[in-house]
Amino acid sequence: MDTIIEKLPVFWQGVLASIIAAIIIAIAIKLAAFFVSSVKEGKQEKKQQMDGLKEKVLSPDSVSRVEGYFLFLFRLLQYLFIAGILWVIAPLLNFIPSLYFITTIGSLSCFYLGLRWIFILHRIIHKDSIFIKYSILGMLEIKSAQYGAEGKTLDITDELNQRIVDNKLDIKVDNYISGDPTPGVPKQLIVIYSFDGKTHQRIVPERQRLVLP
Repeated sequence: MDTIIEKLPVFWQGVLASIIAAIIIAIAIKLAAFFVSSVKEGKQEKKQQMDGLKEKVLSPDSVSRVEGYFLFLFRLLQYLFIAGILWVIAPLLNFIPSLYFITTIGSLSCFYLGLRWIFILHRIIHKDSIFIKYSILGMLEIKSAQYGAEGKTLDITDELNQRIVDNKLDIKVDNYISGDPTPGVPKQLIVIYSFDGKTHQRIVPERQRLVLP
């Protein structure tokens, strides 16, 4: 590489050096901005962001899980993209030892951050046993929930699904769930749910408890 550069006219050597320097400065500014913003983020905010990603990855909803994986993948690709660019540029700067050293260290640092991001995802999956906890077997899902009487009902399917904790649901059937469709009339809740891959139905009168499974 030194021989190729030395064969170039002095003018083009200067142009090449300016282009490389501009690229390095742009990447350095981007990295500096990223690290500065990371430092400014409080520990609580970082924890909230990680908890949000963790919630998506461990969600029983397949759409949320896919979204969580894509967020992790996007962050990983950011690190690997910057690391790859710096790694390619580094050999071009071996005629300037200081820049070569800085670029190489930057590339290795980004590779490390990318590997650390993979480790974080692996730890979340392994620690919470997502493939066991949210497998089809043992998973509770409300398919339909109709609350009311005399042909007037409220669909409270989403409300009940949101109250499932550890694939269990224990709730009192009353108007506080989502309102009163027939004031003054005794009501009942008709629930169709799936558990262990099988579909079941439960009918619970008003003011009684619904316990699933």
